Amino acid sequence: GRPTEWGRYRSVYGAFDIFPAPKGSSTHMALMLQALEQALPPVLCLCLGTPAHPRLQVESPFLTIRRWTPPRAHLLERTRGFGRFVEGVLASLPAPPELLVFRDPWSGIPAMAALPSTPALFEVNGLPSWELPYAYRALDRRGPLLEKLRDMEWSCIQGAQGLITVSPVTRRALVGLGAPRERVAVVPNGALEPFFEAGPPPSLKGRRLLYVGSLQPWQGVETAVEALALLDRRTTLTIIHPGKRRWLKGLKRLARRRGVLERVEFREGLSREEVAREMARSTTLLAPLAPVDRNTLQGCCPLKVVEAMAVGTVVAASDLEVCRGLLDPGAEGLLLPPDDPRAWAHGLAELLSRPEEAHRMGLRARERALRRHHPGVIVQELKGLFRRAAQGRWPREDPYAPSE
Repeated sequence: GRPTEWGRYRSVYGAFDIFPAPKGSSTHMALMLQALEQALPPVLCLCLGTPAHPRLQVESPFLTIRRWTPPRAHLLERTRGFGRFVEGVLASLPAPPELLVFRDPWSGIPAMAALPSTPALFEVNGLPSWELPYAYRALDRRGPLLEKLRDMEWSCIQGAQGLITVSPVTRRALVGLGAPRERVAVVPNGALEPFFEAGPPPSLKGRRLLYVGSLQPWQGVETAVEALALLDRRTTLTIIHPGKRRWLKGLKRLARRRGVLERVEFREGLSREEVAREMARSTTLLAPLAPVDRNTLQGCCPLKVVEAMAVGTVVAASDLEVCRGLLDPGAEGLLLPPDDPRAWAHGLAELLSRPEEAHRMGLRARERALRRHHPGVIVQELKGLFRRAAQGRWPREDPYAPSE
């Protein structure tokens, strides 16, 4: 029957993230919730919201979403408030669920405290202690605040039955922190249906480059702008971003300084479907990740790359391990030296001069995406992991479990 906020849930998913939202974390959350709905329904999702989101949303007979809308306050105050919300909701459940999945310490610690007998999985796309210094430059990487955060993360790693992450690079980083290797499963990012439905694009002979994503320095968007200044003046660059003014102003100043501002189009507020259509009409998707710890040691699974592969738009990405694991260079895409605008300009000029070969590369990448990053494939892998964890069968031993 239809669950209510007082009903019994077989699984709980916690995330200190707004859901749904036009960003990569929302895509990953959508696939996690789909898998939980199929593996252990009904599901209770506890997440953040905005004033426009309902606080209680019965999405289907199998999924209920309860949201906490944070006040305008310091990050630490928001995390504490969310923790109290999570613990309060879970303490009121009439019976413990069979599985808890959480995305961060701010949902995981209070959830494990409220559900001490429930098996838990920690979903790690990136630990906050890795990511926050890039968002808050004033944070001292050796200061007491980050040390406290690392202690919280370690509590989650120790308390969870298993961990799920998106790349072998991130898995290696977690093992380096002390997580037992056999407890960490790798399931890569998946692209949602609109991206598969938008492609494959026709063979394009234009010179329209595209970047999608946030504008933080670790994304390397400056390299794309610098490379554009060295390319034929017919070449344009469209940047689709979430609208963070802090980074946007600096990028516009750089484009003006390099004399390419009129060749750069900045767009924000696009839906997934609109982004997919933009990818399908672009010549090349750029992922110029910078060679910093965020990408080289901690790892990631760049969603923009996976989504462009799903469309069939050829990708030019930084030659880092996280990208080499997604694309066969020269056959399915182009890998270029990170932080080297001249090398990027040379590689892109070569690629743009061979549109038919670039088109074939995009089609081959799309075939890989259909095999490895289709939502049906990702959900099937996650379902198996969720059921094993709920049954107490983790670490996993069967040959069909996700591997590197």
